[in-house]
Amino acid sequence: MSVNLPKLPARPVARIAPAHARAPERAGMLLLAVNSALAKRGMNIERQVLDTRGDLGYAIYDVNQACDEALLQELARIQGTIRVRAAS
Repeated sequence: MSVNLPKLPARPVARIAPAHARAPERAGMLLLAVNSALAKRGMNIERQVLDTRGDLGYAIYDVNQACDEALLQELARIQGTIRVRAAS
């Protein structure tokens, strides 16, 4: 009940989950590419979770707008991406 914390939405408008090959030499490049693709569309990232397991990495983005096929295709073309999933 702190007055300093913003209210969090009950659920995001859309969730995007790209999985990628883990490559320490490209650390941060996936985030930059995904964030840039979302920013070009005026999408706001409400929540972002990153993790790795072995040679795989994944990110979960909760965003404030629905995803279209063009965005998913752009995200799939990012170097190292294995798969992109989205749910509304």
